[in-house]
Amino acid sequence: WIAEQRDVWQAADVVHRTKQHVDVIMSDTRVRKTLSLSNVVVVPRNPPALEGTNDLVTLQFLDEPNILHNLRIRYEQGEIYTNTGPILIAINPWKTLNIYSPDYIRLYDASNLDKEPGSL
Repeated sequence: WIAEQRDVWQAADVVHRTKQHVDVIMSDTRVRKTLSLSNVVVVPRNPPALEGTNDLVTLQFLDEPNILHNLRIRYEQGEIYTNTGPILIAINPWKTLNIYSPDYIRLYDASNLDKEPGSL
């Protein structure tokens, strides 16, 4: 992963690296670039076999670009829930999902929370 701008990560393969520069091939365009390491952040990518994992702790590299990439892959697969160990990350799909029954929704409806104890 490379970031030429703050918070904008792009997939790239490192071809050569010195103390001052890095040569990369951009994954989307296959264009080769030589970049100054004083102007760019370079972060290792996870192996393709780990992409789309349902638990982020299984990633070899657990950092911003790899987490965001994994969440993007899972979102594109329709998987809106991802774990990070015991922590659940939910990505809002901005569409109705038929994954909960009406009884389940009623159980956790805000107006019923004080009437019935719920547990997860």
